[in-house]
This record gives sequence, structure tokens and C-alpha cells, in this order.
Amino acid sequence: MPTSENPPSDSTTKVTVKLSPKSVAALERASRVGELNRTDTINRAIQLYDFILTAVDAHEDNALIIERSGKQERILFR
Repeated sequence: MPTSENPPSDSTTKVTVKLSPKSVAALERASRVGELNRTDTINRAIQLYDFILTAVDAHEDNALIIERSGKQERILFR
């Protein structure tokens, strides 16, 4: 059990950002639709952005998105 002398380890990093009103609105909508809190929404967005950058770097020209419903959609990177 953690004590004040032995706090639990936390591998997260706290950051402060300034968001434009448009980004705040997008964050609120994404959080509401995704049923996630702001932190989880931002974490997912950053991971998705990294996925896209990695794909573009690897000269991949598309990604296949498969929704839970089974619907498929291809996203093209140009």
C-alpha cells in the first residue's frame, strides 16, 4: 500500500496547452461523442496523429478504417 514516503508510481506526464476556441469546441464534441474525458480524448487524438504521420513517412497512401458496425472506409493520404 502506498504511503507518503512511498507514493504510487505514475508514468504519465502533465502538460499545459492553450487551445483555440475551435479546438476547444472540437475537443468537447469529440469527448461527448466518444464518451471519454478530455484527457483520454487528447491521448487518442495524439496517437491518431502519430499513426497518420508514421503512415505518410512510410509512403503509405491510404488507411482502411473498419467501424464497429463493420462498415469500412478508406482514408487517402496525399
